[in-house]
Amino acid sequence: MEFQNFLKFEEIKKEELSFAFRQYYDFKEQYEDFILFFRIGEFYETYFKDAFILSDILGVNLTKRKFNHQGFAPMAGIPYRSLNSAIQKLLKSNLKIAVVNQTDEKDENGKCIRKIERIYTKGTVFENQFLNAKENNYLASIYNLKNGLELCYADISTGDAYITKGTVNEIQNELARINPSELLILNDGSINPEIYSIYKYELLDEKFLTQSNLAESKAFSLVYNYSNHILDKFKIEFGEIKFYDVKNLVSIDFYTRKNLEITKNILNNSEFGSLVWAIDKCKTKMGKRKLLSMITSPLFNKNEIEKRQNAIQTLIENKNECEKLAELISTTGDILRLTSKISNGTIKEEDFIVLKECFLNVNSTNNILKKLKIELLEKFEFNCTNLEDFAEILDKTFDTNEKGTFIKNGANAELDLLLSQKEEILNKIKLYEKELKEKTKINSIKILEKKGSLLIELPTTATNPIGADFRLVKKTKTVQKFTTDELIELEEFLASTNYKIEQVKENLLLNLINFTKELNNDIRNYAKKIALLDCFISNVELTKEFNLKKPKITNNEFKIEKGSHIVLNNLIKNYEKLNLDFDFSNLILLTGKNGSGKSTLLKQIATTVILAQAGFFVPCKNFEFPLFDKLFAVSNVTDDFINKKSTHQMQIKQVAYCIENMTNKSLVLFDEIGKNTSYKDGISILFGIIKYLIQNKCAKTIISTHFLGIFELLDEYENKINFLQILNENKREVIKGVSNESKGIETLKEENIPNEIIKYSMEAYSL
Repeated sequence: MEFQNFLKFEEIKKEELSFAFRQYYDFKEQYEDFILFFRIGEFYETYFKDAFILSDILGVNLTKRKFNHQGFAPMAGIPYRSLNSAIQKLLKSNLKIAVVNQTDEKDENGKCIRKIERIYTKGTVFENQFLNAKENNYLASIYNLKNGLELCYADISTGDAYITKGTVNEIQNELARINPSELLILNDGSINPEIYSIYKYELLDEKFLTQSNLAESKAFSLVYNYSNHILDKFKIEFGEIKFYDVKNLVSIDFYTRKNLEITKNILNNSEFGSLVWAIDKCKTKMGKRKLLSMITSPLFNKNEIEKRQNAIQTLIENKNECEKLAELISTTGDILRLTSKISNGTIKEEDFIVLKECFLNVNSTNNILKKLKIELLEKFEFNCTNLEDFAEILDKTFDTNEKGTFIKNGANAELDLLLSQKEEILNKIKLYEKELKEKTKINSIKILEKKGSLLIELPTTATNPIGADFRLVKKTKTVQKFTTDELIELEEFLASTNYKIEQVKENLLLNLINFTKELNNDIRNYAKKIALLDCFISNVELTKEFNLKKPKITNNEFKIEKGSHIVLNNLIKNYEKLNLDFDFSNLILLTGKNGSGKSTLLKQIATTVILAQAGFFVPCKNFEFPLFDKLFAVSNVTDDFINKKSTHQMQIKQVAYCIENMTNKSLVLFDEIGKNTSYKDGISILFGIIKYLIQNKCAKTIISTHFLGIFELLDEYENKINFLQILNENKREVIKGVSNESKGIETLKEENIPNEIIKYSMEAYSL
């Protein structure tokens, strides 16, 4: 195909186009940066640049369509039934989509009028097929307050919105935590969007700042107005708009989150092997999202942490009740994401079945929780009786079978009557078919229904005489189709009855939707209660499996007695536990030969702190710790090819960020600083960092290193450093002192390096 001969959109003259393509032209001008799906018959077609993108991402054939007398436009299309799967793939590529559909409206010349049916962007979708069940889907915005930034983020699928204020670094760390699908920035030059280029961002003009009466927040206005602009007729209802202080959370930067593998492993960026993967025993999708939120936002608030600990302790002490609760909530569907469908009226029959199954157990669940009196779960207020009564209504209304969800007999008298009438008509059709077979002596004769039409079908090979009232409608090589006056009358009765049935169903569902909207706040609060309960039960089950313990918050003492890495507990049977008991008033320098577990120990300490400050029990016999306001971990550094920064530069960049932002309440973990440059440069850099940290008493710091020569430089600071080493010959343990062992060359043998290389390496080592 000669791509160079294709027309370009900017070359098109609107007045020279057909009526249909003039409509396309108007839509594309309005939605220039969207993939525009244009409905033509049974297909959605894309043209010009959109066609190339669609062909590339979906792998569909690139073809052409005559656009006007000048020539052809590139075209790529999909069957209308494939729209959702296409949208799903395009959203993953951070593209925006506009869908144009045919309507029943006609212009003065009888031409079909088309309209925008729906706009899709990654941050505004609410349908389950476009969302990850385990993660929130946040639409975020930032607004410059001159003395800092305001951040708002909302999950359209649940109706939750959050607002906070902070410094540039604090807001960047919050964005790293929530990982928004879409970020909104006001296009007034007050914020440099390049800083946030790792996210899909939209530049908005000031019309999106129109104040909402829901919250006095410019950042919220951007989210609210943009989402309503995109979703248009789909009403957005925000169930909770929560203001919070970032200083009540542990600040964790983007690189630290990545290095500690909190939500994704470094190897292939999947959930397997991450901290979230290791602790997730939740039974509901709502619980999984809540758990992710809790573990990615540990608390810097002793009172709130202890409330969570008390909730878990209560469930542990009431084993039977806990097990019963686990059983009851295991059947709970994702009703929190149904609240958005309820508010915008897109809830379906099958969604009502999910609600029914959830609320049949609401009274039993609530009675157990009333008995347990868990403070954090008592704040969610909802009318238990209303929800239980609602479940009974749904149970009397809907049922399911292999064909899907249907309305039960007895749910609506008018509908029952119409269905009975339809059954009579269908029986008359069967009787008429039987009469035709007897009359014509053609046993293969059939009456078939297709798209509301009834036709008599018989093979073209049939030679038996048929009645004069048979009128031929269609003939092929194999079959011929007829109609008769009697069949037309039956068809009209059937069509009329079907129409009335659909109208009654539509009205029944509309009334049910409106009734459900009145319960939406109760549904949302119950869902949130179940999600939080699910997280607590998950930690209880983890506690039973790995013998976790309740951590103790101290003023400054830091002690880990028989502690282990929660991820390795899941991966390695009988993973060995370590004791750590040291004075955190001094900087800690950790040594040990290759493979002894220095890096693992640093991650173990960090993940244990994260678990503890998230309010969960931890994998230790005893864990005592001071609250940390910030957590920094520099390890697993790679180069930044795009910005032309080497591995060493990236490591130093992360160290610089830590030193600039740490406080005396922070926890800092440095893993082999300086290893990516020459020995002399590396050891000198490490010495400079250690001296600076000692003199400025910046933070509680643990540094691992292979630079044994560093200890000769630190003689004068010996009383200000705790020297620890990991031994792993017979039994792994952490003791005081400095390890002078290495395992670099020995590793060559373990990894099957050619013997010649090992020989040459040992010769050089002995020089």
